[in-house]
Amino acid sequence: EVRRLFDFAEQELGSVDALVNNAGLTGSAGRLEKAATGSLRRVLDVNVLGVILCAREAVRRMATRGGAIVNVSSAAATLGSPDEYVWCAASKGAVDAFTLALPARRQAGHPCRRGQPGAGGHRHP
Repeated sequence: EVRRLFDFAEQELGSVDALVNNAGLTGSAGRLEKAATGSLRRVLDVNVLGVILCAREAVRRMATRGGAIVNVSSAAATLGSPDEYVWCAASKGAVDAFTLALPARRQAGHPCRRGQPGAGGHRHP
């Protein structure tokens, strides 16, 4: 699916030279001990695996011409989300860690940046 998305973008818009990974789910609000495993997996698949798969495809396509990747995280990654969305906070922490690991690619012309909305106390809806 990710490859087809990038193929479509290139057909319609031309070569991809930037990626903004700005998607995420919180799942249902509630305490961890009551969270359904399927809901937890869905949040991790979208918030973590989705970011990694899109970044991988972007790096592949930008390998010869360079480009930029911006991964959007959440203040929950560092502030937590007590008794509400701890699994979402954990997934955004994973995005932060992944983003910190990517700048080594800068040598090859692939800067990677992190956006963290809500650092001013934003609460998820």
